[in-house]
Amino acid sequence: MKLHNYMKNDLLKFIQFLFAILIIIYLIFSFNFQLLLSELSSIDLRFLILGGFAYLLNNMLMAYRLKVILKKLGSYIRFKFVFLSHMGGMIASDVTPARSGYIYTAYALKGHGIDYSKGLASITSTFIFDLTFKLGIAVIGIAYIFSAIFYIESIYFLILSFLLVTFIIGVYLVITYKDEFSERLFKKFKLKREILDMLSLNKKIHTMLPFIFSISFFGWILRGVEWFLIAAAIQGCTLSLTESLFLNPLITLFSIIPLTPAGLGVQEAGAIGIISLFGIVPSIALLFALTVRIIEMAIDSIGLYTFFYKGLGDADRIQYYNSINGDIDEKAYYSDLHVQRFFQQRRTDKIIKAFNLKIGNILLDIGCGSGVQIATSHPENFNAIIGIDINENALKFARSKNIPNADFLIADAQQIPLKNACVDHIISAEIIEHLPKPETFIDEITRILQDKGEVVISTPNEISIWGFYEVLWDIFGRGRNYGKTHFHFFSRYDFYKYFSHYTEYHAITLFILSPLIALSSNKWAIKYGLKIDSIFERWGWGVIIIFHAIK
Repeated sequence: MKLHNYMKNDLLKFIQFLFAILIIIYLIFSFNFQLLLSELSSIDLRFLILGGFAYLLNNMLMAYRLKVILKKLGSYIRFKFVFLSHMGGMIASDVTPARSGYIYTAYALKGHGIDYSKGLASITSTFIFDLTFKLGIAVIGIAYIFSAIFYIESIYFLILSFLLVTFIIGVYLVITYKDEFSERLFKKFKLKREILDMLSLNKKIHTMLPFIFSISFFGWILRGVEWFLIAAAIQGCTLSLTESLFLNPLITLFSIIPLTPAGLGVQEAGAIGIISLFGIVPSIALLFALTVRIIEMAIDSIGLYTFFYKGLGDADRIQYYNSINGDIDEKAYYSDLHVQRFFQQRRTDKIIKAFNLKIGNILLDIGCGSGVQIATSHPENFNAIIGIDINENALKFARSKNIPNADFLIADAQQIPLKNACVDHIISAEIIEHLPKPETFIDEITRILQDKGEVVISTPNEISIWGFYEVLWDIFGRGRNYGKTHFHFFSRYDFYKYFSHYTEYHAITLFILSPLIALSSNKWAIKYGLKIDSIFERWGWGVIIIFHAIK
């Protein structure tokens, strides 16, 4: 029975693709083919690239909105992963009827530790509200077009689009707010609980409507600019910016008609009919529509990465870290590469100075690595120092240093094998961003820390240019793979929220330009680079956060 259904679905997809191809072939050969080819050869690539860039910015804006919504739902995830997941959904939507493939975004986010119901709630809500916004702009667009003679054949497709969008929005609102109806509707489905969870999350997302619609507005502007620039790249395609702004949402409604994948052919046919009203030759209108399709699919193909991405599970994560040499932190701290030594030593010095260390206390270093922080914290003054890490090689190296009063244990930061309220000071340098469940890690810190005990956490700052440094470090660094192992980024405000129940907390940030200046190894230049850094660090824009809290 299942095999029969799969074959039936595959046959339907094949028919839809075939129908789309036949429409495109018919359109190409129904107009002046020679004119089409001559105009194709004279396209201005400069405007084409700018148009593609506007489309890319629009997608980055959509991904940012998705990230903010997920954060509202309590899920912290790096923008990079949200963006790639979004683009994966976009490329899937490019080859599915009614652009339904965008649901793949939720599956891609799940691969980065985001609960499926949260991902699904985020994308369905934004999709519905975007449709609502486009519907409103399309109505204005129709009024705008009626100032000319409306292409009567297109009105039937547009009416179908309007009815379909209205139906989708209506169903969404009914199943979201009619709880009893939703229970009856999904009671036969295995995904019932997940879907109902998603609907309850939708209501929470609805409190963000002003933000969601503001992103829709700026996205609409960017899409209008994209179409205007692509039109400018084609000779004879004289669309103004105003026309592009109103035609974009109107014509893209054709893409949700489920006759072909993403309305392929149907949208192009509608574009020809509507754009021709503005005095543009049909063959040029077709070239414009096809160019838009190709440019957008080319940029959406960034999302193909997600189909091949394999995240690090817990076992993979432990195996990966145990493949790293045990002395890697030691080598970084005393590196012959001046910029690396400068970065590591200044950061470590700030971490140690953030503490109010007292003689005779107990210190715990979570993710101690080679033991650099422990060795520089005046270990002789403590009753006991404990370093934990999942990298056995690092612990073996740390033990070989014979640090006074120090002992080292193999342990996961999310399951610390210590009793409640047993340590006075906790260090965690660049660990929280590597953990799948940072909230569990923070709960563990709170559990084992004594009252009036203090914790210092350092981590990359989300509100900074750290991403740029990370790319450079992955290319030129030694033995690191930050791009693969950094799961989450945080801002100072996230830590204020996490530790709001502590008696005291504050954060500083480090580094902006000085690491780049340190490449020169010129002490005079670094001195003035640090002065420049200090200005931005006060504003919280440094690439590293050092957060200090007292329980």
